[in-house]
Amino acid sequence: MTTKELYKIEIMKELGLLPEDSLKNVKLYIEFILNKSSKKPLKSVNLKGIWNGSGFEKVGNLDKEIEKMRKDISESILNKGNL
Repeated sequence: MTTKELYKIEIMKELGLLPEDSLKNVKLYIEFILNKSSKKPLKSVNLKGIWNGSGFEKVGNLDKEIEKMRKDISESILNKGNL
């Protein structure tokens, strides 16, 4: 028998001795180990141009438009209090 097989047998025997609430912790730990070992390194992705063609090109001065929207929203909120 290989070392891996021996470990499996030992673990199975010992699992039978654990109380039920501890088995849940063991399961969670095993899932954690499996998840950790299966993660692949993330590739970097170039996001340049991700917003192209989404309509932002039509906005002349984006900062001015945002400022106007914020002002309009603020006024709208303040006017709700006067009802």
